[in-house]
Amino acid sequence: MSKLKLSKSQYLKGIQCPLRLWYYTHCKDLIPPIDPATQAIFDQGHEAGLIAQKLYPGGVSVTTDFTKIPEAKLETDKAISDGAKAIYEATAINELGIYSRIDILVRSKKNKNTWDLVEVKSSTEVKDYHIDDCAVQRYVFESAGYKIDKSLLCLVDRDYIRKGDIDPDKLLIYADITEEVQQKMIGLEDKALDLIKIKNKKKDPHCSIGDHCTAPFECEFKEHCWKHIPDFSIYNVMTKSKKRAALVEQGIIEIKDIPREKVSVSKLIDIESFLSNKPFFNKKKIKDWLGQLSYPLYFLDYETINPAIPLYDLMSPYKQYPFQFSVHIQKKKGAKVTHLEFLNTEQRDFREDFIKSLIEGCGDEGSIIIYNMSFEKQVNNRLAEDFPKYRKELEKINERMVDLLIPFRSRYIYSPDQNGSAGLKSTFPAFVGDLYNKLEIKDGATAQKQYMEFLQDKIDPADQSKIFEDLLDYCELDTFAMVKLLEVLYQHQK
Repeated sequence: MSKLKLSKSQYLKGIQCPLRLWYYTHCKDLIPPIDPATQAIFDQGHEAGLIAQKLYPGGVSVTTDFTKIPEAKLETDKAISDGAKAIYEATAINELGIYSRIDILVRSKKNKNTWDLVEVKSSTEVKDYHIDDCAVQRYVFESAGYKIDKSLLCLVDRDYIRKGDIDPDKLLIYADITEEVQQKMIGLEDKALDLIKIKNKKKDPHCSIGDHCTAPFECEFKEHCWKHIPDFSIYNVMTKSKKRAALVEQGIIEIKDIPREKVSVSKLIDIESFLSNKPFFNKKKIKDWLGQLSYPLYFLDYETINPAIPLYDLMSPYKQYPFQFSVHIQKKKGAKVTHLEFLNTEQRDFREDFIKSLIEGCGDEGSIIIYNMSFEKQVNNRLAEDFPKYRKELEKINERMVDLLIPFRSRYIYSPDQNGSAGLKSTFPAFVGDLYNKLEIKDGATAQKQYMEFLQDKIDPADQSKIFEDLLDYCELDTFAMVKLLEVLYQHQK
């Protein structure tokens, strides 16, 4: 058996950036811990894969650890010789030492000696990198001696509505990508051989930074490769990659060197604020925006989950479902604020309880202040579809919403400490101070992951109360941050 030289995942890293592959081989100590958002994607993919196996009952699972490729290959061979019609996690190695696993290897209906490759993705549509992924798999299996008929992607149907137990035949749909995969295989072996050479070099290949550092995935070595880039640079100011690339080629990285005619009016504000180290205020715009507010004020924020596999009846894949809200209430300008909150703490469908508490908590008059209100409006619209008896109340809440993001995104007010971002996690620290670092849960992705693990019974009951406390603290700070930012706006309207 050939010595292992290149895996499918290593190939995919290499075609995104050869330096990424080299670092992965030689500098594993640079790899940061997996962040909550990425781990959630992995978890959903694994869950979709297990459900897909139910479409092929009686299949044989290759259980050898993923690090033991030769043993997994032998286990695959045995399953084939034993007559298995479907093999989960089948593994192949070709003579060049290039290897891959496939989610499900299925005997073709045309010929018992021919196979279909089924790759399961928790995505709802075919993406370009899926084709690269499946092309490597097909190349490895074919060059290892398998007769392959179809290359199939097994995807999640976003229109699926759960009714009772999950129905794999309705949740999952197929995309036949055989032709696209075969086209992508042209020249693939030569690329793989080049990557093996790069991987084995003692010196790293020189690669410039750029858009490939984040597409199709953010490289785990981005922080290392970008360490020479200032926290606020041309990459924060210029979003159009072609124009930016032309300037970067001229050595223009720092803010002071960017030609002013190349940037938008709002980004000019960012630049001048950075260079002068002074905040910017458009007092008239701030005053006009504040003029639309009607007391009492309700500062509102949601936390949601959007699982690929619906948890409860009448849920669909990847829809945003709110499990928590925080609302700070101020009856008149300058008055002390009060606080209300909702968090479902039972492993059941929480939507109707959320709606009832939301309607009660938001009263029936006054402005409801949201940071980036398009999200909460979308969530409410979905709740109205699922629970039409509350439609009028939810629509009225939407009608009362005022977006606190607007004065910051539109640069009525700006601080150089924002580094070009108008997100709440940038504006609040810039104008008030960073309190998020004191929390156990510091971002929405972590909140979502923690709560999903609770619903899936992955958290020890003894630890649940601490998780709930952390979730409440995080959501409460989001609405408290809005209260303080509104105070900042009032201070600078004159």
